[in-house]
Amino acid sequence: MRPERRKYTRFLAEKNVYVALGINFAKVGKLKDISIGGLAFEYVDYTENFVQDSSSVTIFHSLNEFHLPNLACRLICNLAIFAENDDPQFIRQYALRRCAIQFGDLTAKQRKQLEFLINHYTCGTALLYPVGANPAK
Repeated sequence: MRPERRKYTRFLAEKNVYVALGINFAKVGKLKDISIGGLAFEYVDYTENFVQDSSSVTIFHSLNEFHLPNLACRLICNLAIFAENDDPQFIRQYALRRCAIQFGDLTAKQRKQLEFLINHYTCGTALLYPVGANPAK
């Protein structure tokens, strides 16, 4: 297993926490894990083109009023996720993707809200697996 390069511990997100990438919310998906330094989310991609505006991200909880808008960020990776029994035709049309984001400079208020999110809407630390490993096996 490769050594951990992340500066901050990642925490698993609870249900109902979502991420919208870009000012116009071009990609919206389920938050998978988060830290003070960044996050990962999964979304269904209906197009072959990735969103051009990936300079900000908004995080929100669908069951309450938590909303953390316009965090500066940069895209780290955007990978298709496949299962062994996936239908290739379906995958071409509706690919499930995992997107990793690194936060840019945060204001003191944004950092405080992010800490609140981590303290109240996460459920344990995220485990890391080497590239290509399948944790389900």
